[in-house]
Amino acid sequence: MTDRSNSTYFSPCPRYVEELLVSEIRAIAPGSEPRATTGGVSFVGSTETGLRVCLWSRLADRVLLELERDTVSGKDDLYAFARHVPWERHFSVNDTIAVFGHSAHSAFRHSSLPFLVVKDAVCDRFRARTNRRPSVDVHAPDIRISLYLTERTAIASLDLSGEGLHRRGYRTESVAAPLRENTAAAILVRSGWQAALRRWRVNGGPPPLLVDPMCGSGTFPIEAALTAIDSAPGLNRTNFGFRRWIGYDPHMWEALIEEAHDCRSNGLDRWVKAGGRIWASDRDSNAAAAARANAERAGVSACIEFAQRDFAALKRGALLGSWKTAVDRASGDDRRSSDAAGALARAQARGPELFLVTNPPYGIRLGGSSGASTDDPVETYRSFGRWLARTLGGFTATVLAASREQLRHLGLQAQRVLTFYNGGTEIVAGVLQLSEANRYREPAGERPEAGPVTDGPKAIHNRLKKNRKKLRPLLRSGEVGCYRLYDADIPQYAAAIDVYTAESGATVVVLQEYAPPKEIPQEVALRRLEELRLAVRDYLEVSDEQIVVKKRRRQRGSGQYGAEPRSANRSIVVNENGMRFEVRPEGYIDTGLFCEKRELRALIRSRAAKRRFLNLFSYTCTASVAAALGGASMTVSVDTSRTYLDWGMRNYRLNELSDRHNRIVNADSMQYLEQSTEQFDLILVDPPTFSNSKSRDRDFEIQRDHGRLISLAAARLAPGGTIVFANNFRRFRIDAELTESLEVEDVSDALLPVDFTRASKSHHVFVLRRRS
Repeated sequence: MTDRSNSTYFSPCPRYVEELLVSEIRAIAPGSEPRATTGGVSFVGSTETGLRVCLWSRLADRVLLELERDTVSGKDDLYAFARHVPWERHFSVNDTIAVFGHSAHSAFRHSSLPFLVVKDAVCDRFRARTNRRPSVDVHAPDIRISLYLTERTAIASLDLSGEGLHRRGYRTESVAAPLRENTAAAILVRSGWQAALRRWRVNGGPPPLLVDPMCGSGTFPIEAALTAIDSAPGLNRTNFGFRRWIGYDPHMWEALIEEAHDCRSNGLDRWVKAGGRIWASDRDSNAAAAARANAERAGVSACIEFAQRDFAALKRGALLGSWKTAVDRASGDDRRSSDAAGALARAQARGPELFLVTNPPYGIRLGGSSGASTDDPVETYRSFGRWLARTLGGFTATVLAASREQLRHLGLQAQRVLTFYNGGTEIVAGVLQLSEANRYREPAGERPEAGPVTDGPKAIHNRLKKNRKKLRPLLRSGEVGCYRLYDADIPQYAAAIDVYTAESGATVVVLQEYAPPKEIPQEVALRRLEELRLAVRDYLEVSDEQIVVKKRRRQRGSGQYGAEPRSANRSIVVNENGMRFEVRPEGYIDTGLFCEKRELRALIRSRAAKRRFLNLFSYTCTASVAAALGGASMTVSVDTSRTYLDWGMRNYRLNELSDRHNRIVNADSMQYLEQSTEQFDLILVDPPTFSNSKSRDRDFEIQRDHGRLISLAAARLAPGGTIVFANNFRRFRIDAELTESLEVEDVSDALLPVDFTRASKSHHVFVLRRRS
């Protein structure tokens, strides 16, 4: 067999884990050029690369080998595309098949139809060549075919994994609320466990200690142990999809397995000799028994100490005493030299890095179906928070919950709150530093009325809670990485609060203060701003470092944009309806993504197919990305700022869009219209309310100058083309003269996002077409 040296692979993974998977694949297969996309990571390499990721990835759902990609417009195109793939080079007519995947194409109203079309095409190709067709087995196929279908792209792949890679082969015993193994592995990475292990391997000293006092079927402690001993997570699996693939080389696989066994043996030996210990308990006898059995099958029972005990009965001395006993035993077994024994004694004196990672029972079954709980989850979290504060000082605790609201019941300040997906269920994980400073407090809204909380913070908390409840349908979609939580709802607290959720799951809150009236004393304004900041911090369970405070003044003169005296280096990537955008919370007046334009970008995307798109005042080119992903034949983005255009190019690359059909032009938009001879089918005109430019004789003002701007854009409009004009000037009135030559449709209300209803008076969007 010839090794495929230039294959393209794609590994889907839980949402918000993409960047972690990039780092993991880079470590597993150096030179594989992993790139994050929404929902997974693409990479390149040989057959060995694909098999190695199947064996070693802790985070991936699957490994897909790409066979063909193209653009299809409908059923016939899709059939021809699938019929063209040389399936006979990859599997036999004797193999059973099934077609799975993702479909989001407007030509297919029924979600299962594209997969049936591909199945028919595969079978027809075999019948034409062998006079036989493969059988279909949707439950346990020999070969899984993957189809990824959007308006722009059809990708046919072979699933090398078979069943999902999160199925490690050790968990045959389960309990209520199972956590997927790769989700658990991602949470462990975010908790700091993997980084602590790396530090221990490099620097020596005591190995880190991990405690899970509500371990259920043992997923966290088992995954932590597999990482600690450097055991490949796929080592216990017996069934992979690639075993029926014609390209499979059993000798190559056997060599990879032998290498993995050596790594595991060496890692286990080092961990045990160093006195490594993971402590797991559960008060439920069935859960504790299941965890022990699963650990035995995973081959890590020597690394984990299990107990059947309620967390409230656990004492700090017992937990650390367990670690000390193990280290003492390792010290007694060390016969190498007095120097080695002395080093171990000094390491013991320093103590280990301490971690708690746990998944409490919180009243819903992970995986989506409702289930009864024997405990009140609110009281469980309160009791657990009090126990953490009282017992585990010095630990870094990572605690799962169904929501941020539920996490608040811990009564402790979270350093970070991360979002994860377990299957189709969104969950959160709070990372807490347990110290003297992080004392238990009754959560706001549950404190006694005589408590110290003032009416202002209470009102803010209640408003945030009410707003978030209203936005629940929007947030449940999982497709919105930025939303507005608050917009001067309480007049005394005049600010906007935008919440950004990065692909990593991390949260950044941007608090934009509106300029207070002159009659409000500065000290009062500062106190109110601080009260608002603290209320947001407590409600969202974020750290001070996750809140960026900005002051936004009315635009006058040269003050339209300007960098604040803070670092512009920090950036995150957020997702919006499958699009990926770079956001910089600090260093600029705006972040690079206008949340209020979400529906406008959706409109552009829906109308862009096979059209030439012009984006004036393009800023960071987010609308151009939407157009390109919507199937635009070309996009041109015009802006005076080179900084923002470079930012836009990074947005193109984040979405795997080439430069060939997506141009940027560093120019004044009005001057570009005056000088250009190109024609476009769709033009977006989204100017600022005010702008000054060295290249113009006078400043730009939206009310005064929009008529001329739109007329210039109309001159560049191809027959049947459309202009979309937007602005945020509160007192804006469209020039009546424009209606003489153009049909003007006001779509402002239709394109107002649900989280920006308070800004409706400054939200203007018009669709204009030439009169026939």
